Amino acid sequence: MPPRTYPSPPSRYFLILDFEATCASPRPPNFTQEIIELPCLVYSLAQDYPTAMFHEYVRPVLSPRLTDFCTQLTGISQATVDSANTFPSVWRRFQQFLADLCQNDPPGSFVFVTCGDWDLRTMLPLQLELCNIDFPSRENGYSGVDFTSWINIKKSFAEFYGTDLPGGLLEMLHVLGMQLEGRHHSGVDDCRNIGRIVEQMRRDGWRLEGA
Repeated sequence: MPPRTYPSPPSRYFLILDFEATCASPRPPNFTQEIIELPCLVYSLAQDYPTAMFHEYVRPVLSPRLTDFCTQLTGISQATVDSANTFPSVWRRFQQFLADLCQNDPPGSFVFVTCGDWDLRTMLPLQLELCNIDFPSRENGYSGVDFTSWINIKKSFAEFYGTDLPGGLLEMLHVLGMQLEGRHHSGVDDCRNIGRIVEQMRRDGWRLEGA
């Protein structure tokens, strides 16, 4: 997979993405994580406000029974994943969601924003490989969004405010004097809180070239 790069302008929307995955502590040998929550918040740069959301839970296959640690960390119950679809079905709907978004906007209008590089550098390629799904490109199931380019909001935060690289979402909220809304490690709540951080950064003058 190509290294992370910053998007070319002009971007009109941020796609704020925050996967949750199966986890265990201590981690057993050969334990493979699987995505169990796929949220994506669409943030309009013109309005400086979220305008849409994709959100589905995912039923894991390799480790169908969630650990107590995972449920306590994410708040995702066994019943929730048991009633969800497996990743291929959720992925198809997510791709359609993105394709619908891109219908009326030129290429480059959408760029992913994540809290770190794990979601798109590590977890998505792993999950696609587990499901024997090709990585999205113009040759296969291309939705019009570049999955090889994203903004690591922690890095942007540190560069803009002149701080050390923050450890995570809670530290960025603390620096900005903001309280967590919802539950940390709930993917959908984390997306909304990242959106709040983005909104405050833009109020303070943060801009991407062309955005």
